[in-house]
Amino acid sequence: RLTGSLVNRRRRDRFNASEEVLGKGDYFPLNLVDGQLIDANGDLDYELPYLLDPLVFHDTTLLGFDKDGKPIPTAEDGTFEYERAEISIDFLGLDHTPLNRQRKQVWENCENEIVEISKKIKNSIGGVLRSKILKDAHDKIRQLTAKTNAYSSVAISCVCTNSIEYPWLKPLIGHLG
Repeated sequence: RLTGSLVNRRRRDRFNASEEVLGKGDYFPLNLVDGQLIDANGDLDYELPYLLDPLVFHDTTLLGFDKDGKPIPTAEDGTFEYERAEISIDFLGLDHTPLNRQRKQVWENCENEIVEISKKIKNSIGGVLRSKILKDAHDKIRQLTAKTNAYSSVAISCVCTNSIEYPWLKPLIGHLG
């Protein structure tokens, strides 16, 4: 997979005081306890990589984001999927301060829209008006979470998190992105 130069180099985050080194360098770890190396026929099906692949849909579901833009594993703690997410966050530098700042801004924009829409829904009188507001709201949320938008996964995480407080978001969750 092609990737930016920052991921392939080992470096420190110059935007924060931590001495932690980011980036994977030439590290491409495999789980050789549960999997194995490529076989003699060139079959990769038995390799179990630790680093998440952004082109594999399942791998994209293993990362979420919090309101501060920080990446978090979505799998249950103690599972191989959780470990993969943690290793990827560390070695791919996904917790890099500028990325977190940009993701936080996307979260805040999305959350502001959700709050404003919720006010309109609450203040609507009559079922027809409420239905129109909900239709427009669903369209707006789908726009915010479209795959073509930068950090759309952050907007999706924001919608999922806020669906607890704002139940009108729940029917959308399976249709985002």
